[in-house]
Amino acid sequence: MSNQNSDKRIYTLSEEAPAKAVVKIGVPLIAGMFIMVLYNLVDTYFIGLTKDDYQLAAVNLAYPVMMVMIAISNMVGTGASSLIARCLGANDSEKARHTLTAGFVLTVLNSLTVTAAGLLFLSAIVKGLGAKDNTFAYTEQYVQILLFGSIFTMGNYSFGQFLRSEGSVTYSIVGMIVGTIVNIVLDPLFIFTFGLQIRGAAIATIIGNGAGMAASLFFYIRGKTLLTPSAKYIIPKGKILGDIYWVSIPASLETLLSSAAFIVNNNLAVAYGELTVADMGIAQKLLSLGNYIY
Repeated sequence: MSNQNSDKRIYTLSEEAPAKAVVKIGVPLIAGMFIMVLYNLVDTYFIGLTKDDYQLAAVNLAYPVMMVMIAISNMVGTGASSLIARCLGANDSEKARHTLTAGFVLTVLNSLTVTAAGLLFLSAIVKGLGAKDNTFAYTEQYVQILLFGSIFTMGNYSFGQFLRSEGSVTYSIVGMIVGTIVNIVLDPLFIFTFGLQIRGAAIATIIGNGAGMAASLFFYIRGKTLLTPSAKYIIPKGKILGDIYWVSIPASLETLLSSAAFIVNNNLAVAYGELTVADMGIAQKLLSLGNYIY
């Protein structure tokens, strides 16, 4: 990475006029979040083509699990990114590197916890989501695969935020684009060609997230970023952890509450029939477009 590119990113974070910096970082971010919205709609679209309403309902019932993963990722991503940006703006690159390393470690630990806890209580989770007789098995299959691949989903989301925190907004969008393209290509292949149906949709989602995460990691591995994780910070200091979660927990509450609202609505809707969830889930995802972009 050239010093010129590095200087430009540092200048944007420390010296640029706030309005101009917001435009430079915010506009590509909005574009990236719109791509993330499309990512979430892909499975719904292709499962809809199977003309199996129970599978479509199952995808919608499982959607809050993905939202919880994003909320937990956001706890690390938002808090660490905020601290990294402030450290770089204050020319404290060592603390920024410490924070980045803590972000990587926390992302891995959180994903392992989500996988272990989710698989342990899988049946209870599926019941809590509102799955009944005709949708239970489909929902369980979809959620199980999502849980096995939580490291990819959470890593894709968090690592993209880390890249944005140092001003590498374009790099962060590359991961989103790569993940979306991979998901769009693999969904019909796994669902229809391989005949995996809802399991194929879940596998495609995980592989897509894995590809997006790999794209973000590529920039770190190739030294194209301002910061790289350091082994000497593998055990984060308590002060760093406190600073990360102080900012991130309030920021994640909205996503957690939205997930809870989805679950409540689905449980209320299923009282009118399991297929009602299929219709309502599509409507809820379309209505969430504005929230994701915001």
